[in-house]
Amino acid sequence: MVLFMGPKYGLSVADKFYLVSTPTLVGAILRLPYTLAVARFGGRNWTIISAGLLLIPTILCAIVLRPGVSFSTLLIVAAVAGVGGGNFASSMTNINAFYPEQKKGWALGLNAGGGNLGVAAIQLLSLGVIAWSGTTSPHIILYVYIPLIVVAAVCAALFMGQSLVRTQ
Repeated sequence: MVLFMGPKYGLSVADKFYLVSTPTLVGAILRLPYTLAVARFGGRNWTIISAGLLLIPTILCAIVLRPGVSFSTLLIVAAVAGVGGGNFASSMTNINAFYPEQKKGWALGLNAGGGNLGVAAIQLLSLGVIAWSGTTSPHIILYVYIPLIVVAAVCAALFMGQSLVRTQ
């Protein structure tokens, strides 16, 4: 979302750096408890919970992202957005714990590739929104993500636990 924060936001380059690096730091810290949560709550349940947790920073950002919002408010929202990094760690743990040995490499590679592809996709989508509507419409990105998060949580609730992989 920092791509959309032009001069009206009154942020320095250093402020923008903090806003970009804060979710990474929080996500790195959350990787350990998120990884342990898979064993505690089960892969399916934790996927539903952790997907639902992504709604919090997304909705918070939709509410507060306006020119004139304080840097500290943006920093808090950025920190809450770190839950996404924890999600990635728990998804890798799910695969490692629940896939048969002969399928783990393929599944881990596909998951890691998908996670990295998601980062590139949001950057390209954001640039497309900027090209289409300028830097005044960052909420478009959030309004795209909110239903996708809900769909991911619902799909986890409905379809996880059904074996899609043959274990022969």
